[in-house]
Amino acid sequence: MPVMPHIRMKADTLNELNANFMQAPLTEPVFLNSVPKCGTHLIKNIFRMFVPVAQQYHPAFIQIPILRQHLVAFATAQPKLSW
Repeated sequence: MPVMPHIRMKADTLNELNANFMQAPLTEPVFLNSVPKCGTHLIKNIFRMFVPVAQQYHPAFIQIPILRQHLVAFATAQPKLSW
C-alpha cells in the first residue's frame, strides 16, 4: 500500500495581522478578477491587509458556476471585498 505524502504549511494568519495595517472601510463592493497565473493570490492578500476583516467575503473564491449562490458579496448595503 503506497504511503501518502504529508504536506505541512503555515496557516493563513492574515486575518489576525489585519489590525496592524491602516484600514479603509469599503463604501462599495470590490471584486478582484484575474486570469490564472497572474498573481491573484498575492494581490488578494495585499487587498486583505487594508480592508477590515468584517468586510471581506471568505465563504468562496467566486467563479461563474457558483456566482448566483454568492450574490451577497456584491450587495451595496454591506460592501465586501471578494475574489
